[in-house]
Amino acid sequence: MSQLSGVKFFQQELNFLDLYNREYSGELRLTASSLATFILFHFYCDEFGRIREDELVLKHMSNKYQLPYCSIHKGYHHLFDMGLLQRNVQNGKAYITITKYANSNTPDQEGKMNYFIIPHHLLQSGVLNDFIRARDVSGVLGLLHVLNSLSREHTRRNKKSIPLKVETLLKKMGKTTRNITDWMNRLILLIKPTEEKKAAHRFLKDKLFSFTFVDECYDHTEYDQQKAVLRATLRKELQAALTSLRVPYTGGDVRDAFRSLQQDCLDTFYPMTNIAGEGLRELRLLIHETIHKAVYVLKNREGEKIGNFGGFFRTIIRPILKTQYEELHTNFKVELKKEALLTKIPLPVFLNAEQTLA
Repeated sequence: MSQLSGVKFFQQELNFLDLYNREYSGELRLTASSLATFILFHFYCDEFGRIREDELVLKHMSNKYQLPYCSIHKGYHHLFDMGLLQRNVQNGKAYITITKYANSNTPDQEGKMNYFIIPHHLLQSGVLNDFIRARDVSGVLGLLHVLNSLSREHTRRNKKSIPLKVETLLKKMGKTTRNITDWMNRLILLIKPTEEKKAAHRFLKDKLFSFTFVDECYDHTEYDQQKAVLRATLRKELQAALTSLRVPYTGGDVRDAFRSLQQDCLDTFYPMTNIAGEGLRELRLLIHETIHKAVYVLKNREGEKIGNFGGFFRTIIRPILKTQYEELHTNFKVELKKEALLTKIPLPVFLNAEQTLA
């Protein structure tokens, strides 16, 4: 199954945008530039909807995706007026935060979150730029609704297309048939609209179209849903733990620390999950213990300047992982060694573990 490659956008956010667009006019109205900037921020924020203020450079963000800087700059300030962005400070670090993102990105009692995927290809395709230049607010909202439907259809049923009536689109976006044609033409590099049963209807408003993600929206590498969930959990827990530190670090340092944890912790110990039930629980506990023991060490270094944060973090977690490996039940160690034999990828040297089964 090909996996959509993108970022989360929450149903609660889309509902708010729809309501806001209906209720507000004048200076507080929703604009295409503010909508585009709001979407753009979802590609840069962490698991809590935050971007470090000292690392936020709108000019670089807009240049990277050929977005008009003036529009993104105006949209950015407008989002504060709308209440969709806010500034906050945590342990001496200033963040620009997407309002209520963290709440939406927390599983409910059933372990579920209500979101859909916005493909990375949205930015790379230039589609967003076309909507900004057209100042098409309802068009961007319509795009988000199509992304919502397509994403969920793919996740639930592994389908890559959805049928939509033009009449439904007209009512949803309040557009004329000519506007709808322009709107569909703007989507074409991201979502292909294909007319169904061409001879069935004479007028455009009566026609049915099939909307399909272009191939560039998908990641065709082998996908492991369980490992992806663990990776997201690891990233979120690490970001939360590091926020409590007064040690100076950058967003790049957080990414380096995450990469170290993924390679030395998650990738190394993941075969334990082959032991049904208890293996997954043991790995979750191992991840949690590793992060919090590492952060405890870092807290004792507060006030010190750490040159290579990522490298330093790796030197901290390796002895912690070695200790945890030695304390593992024999069944888990056997499973890890089996995987090493099958894949011909030995266990990391820092574990000082035997590479073959006894």
